[in-house]
Amino acid sequence: MNKKHYVVKSNAIIESRLKLTPTEHKLINCLVSEIRTEDENFREYHLNIKEFGEFVGANSNDTVLKNQLHKSARTLMEKVITYKRGKFTVTTALLASAKTSDDNQKLLISLSPEIKNEFIDLKTFTKYRLENILKMDGGHAIRIYELLISKKNNRIPTNLYSFKIDELKYLLGIENKYSKFAEFERRILQPSKREINEKTDLFITYKKVKNGKTYDSIVFEVEKKYDQKELDELNIKPEIKKLREQGINTIQLLREYVGLEKELFSDAQAMALFQISCEKLIITDLDPIEYIKATYDHLKNLKKTKKINSNVGYLKILIEKDAVKMIENYFKHLAEEVDYEEQVEGQISIDEL
Repeated sequence: MNKKHYVVKSNAIIESRLKLTPTEHKLINCLVSEIRTEDENFREYHLNIKEFGEFVGANSNDTVLKNQLHKSARTLMEKVITYKRGKFTVTTALLASAKTSDDNQKLLISLSPEIKNEFIDLKTFTKYRLENILKMDGGHAIRIYELLISKKNNRIPTNLYSFKIDELKYLLGIENKYSKFAEFERRILQPSKREINEKTDLFITYKKVKNGKTYDSIVFEVEKKYDQKELDELNIKPEIKKLREQGINTIQLLREYVGLEKELFSDAQAMALFQISCEKLIITDLDPIEYIKATYDHLKNLKKTKKINSNVGYLKILIEKDAVKMIENYFKHLAEEVDYEEQVEGQISIDEL
């Protein structure tokens, strides 16, 4: 078992009605992460309880954890999943069998053969790293993460994903609970947002949309985070790395170092600009934070003589068009260095003649 492995599921499974406890979610996803692309059928999957405890940040000798896992294996035998397959609505069990070793250190689990086509030899699917859900405490947070990463994975051309509230509650398996929106937001939306932002590779915000006097829909704004390895590969300036080592995150840098005001740029919008900059600078040694800062300084100068209605939209365009010419100058400088080296090499070869 490896927490860096991917969990890969059909989109139909992601969009199914499913209500599991956090432990049940993690248990199932650990098994799914062990499915290999070359598999033609399900195998009996082994779960080492000690490894599982380390992955979720629990004491592997903790009797409570062992009892939770054994209980989850039993209760999963009784759980069903409902999803669409072509013109049919399928309701089926998740597991075919579950065994516990006599020393209570291993679980041996077989998935139901009925769901094989939703995990093996897939044409359209959602995938994410197992580690993204292992530290999460809420089962609903895990499900909302899956629903949003599915939209992101499948390249829907926007960062905004809308769900009717009744639809979202159905997908979470709580359609008969939280009749008052305030309670739904307090118990489900707010804790899920907090966990997803703190513990996964997504950064999300959401807006509530009314139909008349009542809230009708939730619109999630979703941005992908860059992990530390990806950030390191961008050759970030030493002074910014020092700030990061002090615990200053990207949003704080964009606020305090770049100067993106909260009233003009939401957290998700700021992260979107950061992502665009990272993608644009990936073949350079330029620092995305410095790039945004220089571009935003340029925008503030433009605003002295020009009316600008959308700070976010205008800054995005300036970044995409390299308005401050940082990238252009970077490659021009490289070309000058190469040309100088060629001249020197040419001179040497002439002298040697």
